Amino acid sequence: MGDLFQSEPGFVWLFLLYLLISAAAAFAAAIFLKKEYPNQRRGVFLFFLLFNQSMPVIGLLFTVWVVWYLKHVEYPRQLHKVELLDLEEFAISFPEVRRSFGEGAMLLLFENDQIPPQMKIRALTSLANELSRNNLEIIKLALSDRNDEVRLFCFSVVDKLEKRINEQITIERERFEKSSLEKDRVDTAERLAKLYWDLVYYALSDEVLEKFMVRESKRFALFVLKHRYASREMHTLLGKIYLYEKDYEKAAQEFALAIELEEETSGFIAPYLAEVFYIRRNFVSVKSLINSDEDIMLNPKLYHVAQMWRGVS
Repeated sequence: MGDLFQSEPGFVWLFLLYLLISAAAAFAAAIFLKKEYPNQRRGVFLFFLLFNQSMPVIGLLFTVWVVWYLKHVEYPRQLHKVELLDLEEFAISFPEVRRSFGEGAMLLLFENDQIPPQMKIRALTSLANELSRNNLEIIKLALSDRNDEVRLFCFSVVDKLEKRINEQITIERERFEKSSLEKDRVDTAERLAKLYWDLVYYALSDEVLEKFMVRESKRFALFVLKHRYASREMHTLLGKIYLYEKDYEKAAQEFALAIELEEETSGFIAPYLAEVFYIRRNFVSVKSLINSDEDIMLNPKLYHVAQMWRGVS
């Protein structure tokens, strides 16, 4: 070995120079990467030192590239100090959920004469607590039940809803007539338009009165739009009224205006516009509207219908 050093002194000095350069490069890499690897500076230094020694010249170039890459690479965000979920304890503490009224649709419950009246009344109570048009239709169907208690309960629910809406209409009409401020009259007219339409929506009046309710709702909606044209709710309501009156051209205009005024809620307005197109047998426009309005897919009631029109299985 001594003879080798004596015969090749230039090689030894070259080796020591490269070792020094490699150490400097490894030290620089450890400094540059101290933020990314704060507790591994020694390991980073040794890694690049040995790497440069094993791959002369090319190792130095590779060191520069690796340091640049590690400085700019972005890793997926990791959560630290996350406690493990005790699945056994979770299973014990999770509440057990059972069906209160058996399997099948709620409507079948009232068609079965073998169901005890107490269970039907409990089911009607749950429907009344979450009152919607569909729930009210089921309650109305139960008016023909053979049990007197069930019929009386259904009648009380329908009667209570109708009285509540009519009482609100009386209060709002009086406020509308007495108010002298334009803003108060417009706000009151908006509430009246919605209340009259609720009577139509819930089918709480006969055919003659229903037409009167529609006219009143339309009159107050037009009054609001005369003073507050950018009301998305009133354009939507007016579109529903025109749809009820089978004036499909005006209905389409009102729904299109409502979507233009507030695109964030288009997923719940566009279906009405699609219904107008469908009634007029303009199926191309129906498909085009559903394909162009991504918010429709956010409506859980229309998701599968939209998938069908889009041709997605």
